[in-house]
Amino acid sequence: MPVSTQPTAVAPPAATFQLDYLLGVGEEYSDNFRRSDADKKSNFRTILSPGLRLGINGAFTKGLISYVPSETYDSSDDKASLFHSFLGSVTWQATPRLSLTLSDTFIRSDEASQADRLSLRRDRQPFTTNTLAPILTYSFAPITTTAYYRFSTFVEEGGRDTISHLIGTTASTSIYESNTVSVGYEYLNSDTSGGQGTLSAGSLGSGGTQDVSGHRFFGSFTRQLNPLTSAGISGSYGLRQSGTNDFDVWSVSLFTTRNVGALSLTGNVGYSQVKRDAGGTDSSILTATTLIYRLARVSLTLGVDTGFSETFAEGQNFGVVETRGVTGTLSYEFTPFITATTGGFYRENAPTGTSTRTTTPGGARDENSWGASVTVAIKLSRWLTMLLDYSHIEASRQAIVQSTQQSTPQDGGAFTENRARISLNASF
Repeated sequence: MPVSTQPTAVAPPAATFQLDYLLGVGEEYSDNFRRSDADKKSNFRTILSPGLRLGINGAFTKGLISYVPSETYDSSDDKASLFHSFLGSVTWQATPRLSLTLSDTFIRSDEASQADRLSLRRDRQPFTTNTLAPILTYSFAPITTTAYYRFSTFVEEGGRDTISHLIGTTASTSIYESNTVSVGYEYLNSDTSGGQGTLSAGSLGSGGTQDVSGHRFFGSFTRQLNPLTSAGISGSYGLRQSGTNDFDVWSVSLFTTRNVGALSLTGNVGYSQVKRDAGGTDSSILTATTLIYRLARVSLTLGVDTGFSETFAEGQNFGVVETRGVTGTLSYEFTPFITATTGGFYRENAPTGTSTRTTTPGGARDENSWGASVTVAIKLSRWLTMLLDYSHIEASRQAIVQSTQQSTPQDGGAFTENRARISLNASF
């Protein structure tokens, strides 16, 4: 768990190449380190995170690359561990019409929050995930095309491994200046193998495999209503093959973007459905709305999302999950040297016919989690920053079976965790 600054928060370098040396030292306390009701243990974690950050600002090539290894020591089991975080994105403008972007994210960690955004994963089992994505963009007026590929892996010792390949292309064009039409196609192949347990009804046994593949077609129409507002309609249709558990997933939604002074709104609302060939349908309201407000020293961000998530497409495989969530952050700059940020979230997940429910008698139909956090950043000097963090999280009993073999004591029950951390981060 690196304690140094993420590369996306750094301004582009002034020189062609700018190399920064990073160093983070931190101490973290957790009152439920294993995030379990059955094996509740407190822990002090000492963290040492050296690292490098390279900024590229050439005439035709721009990018940011960061690598931070983290050596940790945990008092609860008297154990040292080594984790890694690599984040990089580089864009090459080959010609005025042709550009190539290559991005990669590599994480080796035991932090469940770094494995998926839906709070599905809970345990402290170390995992490794990597996502490599080249994107080629070519413009020949009035049409702009993209071709992209995404290679995603999720590996857990003693558990299931998921490897996904996604290849796609899009094309867009303007009509009478104020209208834009875009269409696209994707092909996905995802393979989950190893471990024990059942992920999808009848498809996985001990040491079994699951292949999910299929096509997705999508398109949108956007109209620029005025210089500050645009709106449109979008839709997609996907066909998935998964042994005897084939299914189709489709969606349609209306969307808008509006920017007025300090206020920015991006959102959509629609309907989505998963239909299984073997029978049965899951339906959900679809939305992904973000509101951002910035004024002087205050920054507020609110987000709401609902719909279906194909977890096997990128990361740990839980099947198709119906999810609903709310997030919010509020940041205030007290002085040029002190900034405080508070945030919170609520997430509710439900299994569909393509994921596995728990078999616990009286088990809940949904699982939910919520949390809140407070962070104070104190700039001690031009190159040194102190961070003070506190977070609280609560989660209900699991309703969706994890796709990994548990090597740490877990009962899938409800849990509560409090964390506090102090760290010093240097960049020079």
